[in-house]
Amino acid sequence: MSAAVLISVVNVVLLTALSAIGAFLYNAVSSVVGGVYVTLTDD
Repeated sequence: MSAAVLISVVNVVLLTALSAIGAFLYNAVSSVVGGVYVTLTDD
């Protein structure tokens, strides 16, 4: 039981760190590229 709790705590910490790193990389790339602009028109 304690091994399952330890593994789940490690998973939560790792996934939190990886998602923070992923968000930072996404923001860095989107600021360099400029993002995607979508224009909607009504014909």
